[in-house]
Amino acid sequence: DMTIDVADITWDLLYEIQRLSFIVGEGFKEPIFIIEGLPVGDTKIMKEIHIKFNAQDLECVKFNVSQNEIDDISNALCVDVLGSLSINSWYNFGTKQTIRSKQVLVKDIEIY
Repeated sequence: DMTIDVADITWDLLYEIQRLSFIVGEGFKEPIFIIEGLPVGDTKIMKEIHIKFNAQDLECVKFNVSQNEIDDISNALCVDVLGSLSINSWYNFGTKQTIRSKQVLVKDIEIY
C-alpha cells in the first residue's frame, strides 16, 4: 500500500496499472493506494447495497455497504479511501461514444 495524491492519479498512471494487471495473481498483489482528503461530491446508490460518489475527477465505488455506511458517506464532506485504481469504460448507445472515467474501487473508507 502507498499514499498517493489525487493530482498524481493521471491517465498515464491508470493505463500503466492496467497494462501490468495481467501479473496480479501470479505471486503479485494488486496495488492498493491510500488517497486522503477527498471531498465527497454527488452520490448514487446502486442496487441498494453499493454506493458510487464523485471526488474531484475520481469516481469512487464501494460494494456491499450497510445502510448506515451509505448514509454516512452521503452526508460526508471529506473522506480518506483505501482501494485499487482502474479505468471504468463503457459504451453509451445513446451518444454512440465510449465513456471513460478514473475509478477507485474502495476497499475501506474513513469518513470525517
